[in-house]
Amino acid sequence: MVLNKTERKAKEWLMRKGYKDEEIIFNAKGSPDFTTADGKGYEVKKLYGSRIIIYGSQYEQMQKLTDVTLLVFDDEREDPRLQIPFTKIRDKPSTYQGIYISWVPRMYRISVDMPIEMYNKFAKKCIDVDKKHVEVLRDFIGQWINIGSWNVGSWEHGS
Repeated sequence: MVLNKTERKAKEWLMRKGYKDEEIIFNAKGSPDFTTADGKGYEVKKLYGSRIIIYGSQYEQMQKLTDVTLLVFDDEREDPRLQIPFTKIRDKPSTYQGIYISWVPRMYRISVDMPIEMYNKFAKKCIDVDKKHVEVLRDFIGQWINIGSWNVGSWEHGS
């Protein structure tokens, strides 16, 4: 388990709050970053100037949980500059207590299976779009060509 500088600050802060090392579970591949033995979740955010970034997959995972707090750290302090209960930003505000929040939408990769002669007419076979445009594009393209099948997979840019 390799923690970055901000995650290390968060874990050390949780231990100062009374959690034992074995009571803190680090989730390197998902959100929240830390879960504690009492069921609380902590998502660690680095402050870039006056902005934090929340990716679509992080939002989706945190939305499923009941007790998640975002811990916002800057470079100067060992304690969080701000603690944000996820319930306070569930509606995706652009700011919270003077901190700007960049909401990065989840992106979906769409590929179209088609005969090779048709494929050769197109420069690309895949495009990346956000979720709300998947169905619109599917309907639009489906009007113009007879498509055998669609493959829609999710991917997250920058996470």
